[in-house]
Amino acid sequence: MRRLALFLGLVFIVSTAFAQTLPTGFFMSDVSSGSTWSAPVGTAFTPDGQRLFVWEKNGAVYVCNRQANGNYAKQATPVLNISDEVGGWRDFGLIGFALDPQFSSNGNIYLLYVVDRHHLLTGGLAANGYNATTNEYFNATIGRVTRYTTTTTSGNLVAVASSRKVLLGESKSTGIPILHESHGVGSLAFAADGTLLITCGDGASYNIEDGGSISHTYYSQAITDGIIRPEENVGAFRSQMLNSHNGKLLRISPETGDGIPSNPFYNASAPRSAKSRVYALGLRNPFRMSVKPGTGSTNPATGDIGEVFIGEVGWNTWEEQNVCKVPGANFGWPLYEGQTEQGGYMAMSIQNLDEPNIFGTCSGRSFFLFKELIRQDNGAGNKSVFNPCNSSQLIGTNNRHIHARPALDWRHGQDIARVPKFDASGVATAPTIGTAESNTVGTPFRGNCSAGGIWYTGAGNSFPAAYKHLDKALYHRFY
Repeated sequence: MRRLALFLGLVFIVSTAFAQTLPTGFFMSDVSSGSTWSAPVGTAFTPDGQRLFVWEKNGAVYVCNRQANGNYAKQATPVLNISDEVGGWRDFGLIGFALDPQFSSNGNIYLLYVVDRHHLLTGGLAANGYNATTNEYFNATIGRVTRYTTTTTSGNLVAVASSRKVLLGESKSTGIPILHESHGVGSLAFAADGTLLITCGDGASYNIEDGGSISHTYYSQAITDGIIRPEENVGAFRSQMLNSHNGKLLRISPETGDGIPSNPFYNASAPRSAKSRVYALGLRNPFRMSVKPGTGSTNPATGDIGEVFIGEVGWNTWEEQNVCKVPGANFGWPLYEGQTEQGGYMAMSIQNLDEPNIFGTCSGRSFFLFKELIRQDNGAGNKSVFNPCNSSQLIGTNNRHIHARPALDWRHGQDIARVPKFDASGVATAPTIGTAESNTVGTPFRGNCSAGGIWYTGAGNSFPAAYKHLDKALYHRFY
């Protein structure tokens, strides 16, 4: 029987002491008592636990150093502050951060953030009319990945300004399109092979079905600016476009920002193209991810990045826990939500103008519809899709053409959580956990946001016994 352990990982950054009774076997380390923070988004420890990095939504990165008593002291000056470049509005800002696996020797840090439109248009140069205090929000812009090298100066860890290197999003047309108030940049993480992983949302409206040209989005401005091509004016369907950064798990070189040759759609003649960077597709708002420790190859040439757990924020009905294990995996959005079809989007006959019908005109169309390029999961694992006008003409048979169903989905407002199964005929089913059909131990639950978490690997065997009673962790849930 399948066993699921759902657990919650929390990190508290506190500015004042508070009374709390901890479970037996736990203790608390104080993080910078008396310090103040401005919208801290996340934390990252160095492998030796001696430094704790905290990044803030508006663009500042701080470090806290471990003291002899086990507490952490916040460095008074930030390691880096790029608040003039970061657009910290709505769901945006400096959202993702990662330490280089070789940080102890190279000092490299990586940042994933939404660029303030004013900065994007002026390049941050005074000669171009740039004013660091000017913000331009609620307009089309991009997400960007930047690397800095840190050094110790006068006892403080600081980023070297001249080391700045933009890995993704060096111009308006090369970033992650930001076309609405959410579904922007997500997480950064390193695979075991040293490649850098990035999650990013579809850039579409969250209010209605967005098949392009939605007035309350910034699509028109984005086309004018060159942030998207006219072919990308398809709203949430950008998640299904190989030539778009939106709605993807990307995999790049931390040195150059180029796609990795072992990526499933890599083009040697255009290594910095979206297509060369895409590892998996069909995501809506993959705000947080983590790589399961001990998985994946250490050789980037194999294309094996291990098991990447992606918290996929759902729309009206279902939240998803996706697990990416293979290159080219297609998690289905917007044609699928959770285990099953998304009826509103599936009813839309939107053409993928990057995918001409190689067999000629079909039903008066020269391009495939998005929904013609993906099929539901099936017991036989059949990935083949055919020309809709001639069932003997094969379009393709690879991972992008089959729905990679979530390992677990759960419903808003009702205690229903489901796993992917098949009936005796190999048709996809979605039984609720705890039922005999699911073959899964667990209690159904509800939730409104798949927000992610971290893996505990049992280092030092230090967790109390009550927290180690299940032998297989699926992931974490917040609600």
